Amino acid sequence: MGEAARAGRDKLTIITSPRLAPFGDWAEQLIAESTGKAGTGIVPVVGEQPSPAEVYAADRCFVFVALASEADPALARLAAELRRHDHPVEEIVLADAFDLGAEFLRWEVAAATAGIVLGIDPFDQPNVQESKDATKALLAAFADQGALPSSAPIVAESGLSAYADARVLGDMPVTVDGAVRQLLNLVTDGDYFAILAYLPKDPEVEGRLQAVRGRVRDAIGAATTLGFGPRFLHSTGQLHKGGPPTGVFLQITSEPRKDLPIPGWEETFATLIAAQALGDLQSLQRRERRVLRLHLADAEAGLERVERMVEGALGVEVGVPGAAVSAGN
Repeated sequence: MGEAARAGRDKLTIITSPRLAPFGDWAEQLIAESTGKAGTGIVPVVGEQPSPAEVYAADRCFVFVALASEADPALARLAAELRRHDHPVEEIVLADAFDLGAEFLRWEVAAATAGIVLGIDPFDQPNVQESKDATKALLAAFADQGALPSSAPIVAESGLSAYADARVLGDMPVTVDGAVRQLLNLVTDGDYFAILAYLPKDPEVEGRLQAVRGRVRDAIGAATTLGFGPRFLHSTGQLHKGGPPTGVFLQITSEPRKDLPIPGWEETFATLIAAQALGDLQSLQRRERRVLRLHLADAEAGLERVERMVEGALGVEVGVPGAAVSAGN
């Protein structure tokens, strides 16, 4: 992992058999949080739908992790095809689920060793604490003012508002569609596209966002990631802020469907999550990361609109997903 990243292949793409999908999430946190700091790092790509080898750019390396009982000939053919295209590929086959214990140890040692190769300390997480501090400051402002401080949107339409630093995004867009197009136009070779969703992790929501990342990957060749907040703040969030400036970020927030009190707090869960999202956005903007926030009045209707905006910006025919290799992770 470390040597591949030094050679420019820093998008570690982890493809698992279905029952091992949660292992991919664990490895994502381990790799991102351990290596993403001091301007360097390895970008773990988990949950991307596999596609033919020609879709992947030269910044990738691949690890296939599968249970022997879930052997998938399509993924075996993909691994061979990737090798023919000169991508680094490792294949790990577990005899049964009990072998996961050994995998945990293997990957923990590997992450620490990769940190040494990259010249960083794999055991600290400076930017995770930074996000916590930003959230605390916003909650303090809420306690004083009764509302979270927020800038005005750069453009808005019914049910949808866009927020960004115009100096980073480029010319001031006149429509939300234009803002999305400008963000995607900022993706260049070696970048990755990250969706930061402060939304309920419902199957329909996740399905729409997976469709968006698949179309971005297939249209422009960039590696893609998807994180649900606030969970990802303690995994890929460290990489986003402390790692290399190769991320292009689409943050999506929405009005809550319902709200709940937090015992012992004046703030509710909706306020807390809104503060975490805003603190995350401010931390990214302080580093002049390429980030656009879309705020939806309604998550379900808004996501359908976002999906169509991305398709329009990419010139992809609506409803035509990228070619998939397997239904596995």
